[in-house]
Amino acid sequence: MPDYDFIIESSSLREPPQIPQEWVTMLCKLHPVTAAVVWQVLSGTLNPSTITLAQSSPDRGRFMLVNLIANGSVDACDELTKIAREDMDEILNTVVPGYNNRKLLQ
Repeated sequence: MPDYDFIIESSSLREPPQIPQEWVTMLCKLHPVTAAVVWQVLSGTLNPSTITLAQSSPDRGRFMLVNLIANGSVDACDELTKIAREDMDEILNTVVPGYNNRKLLQ
């Protein structure tokens, strides 16, 4: 049996990006179905099953983002993600105590 030497260079290993504490707090306080929808918007992994999840979310009438996804088209998931991210502050302001809107002025 041959011996193999594995050399792992530190530059090849990367730590995953830090998740902002506001996101963690928000996701922990949301209904699990709503949290799954919000996470997929945040991570840019929106797909047709996300729309189905949003349609069954108990927060559909509470948050504009969830309602937007629930009424979205399965053919426009990328565009829907961009639009939904603009409504993320509504959820953050409602669920995270002391959250300050960090939108950049243009």
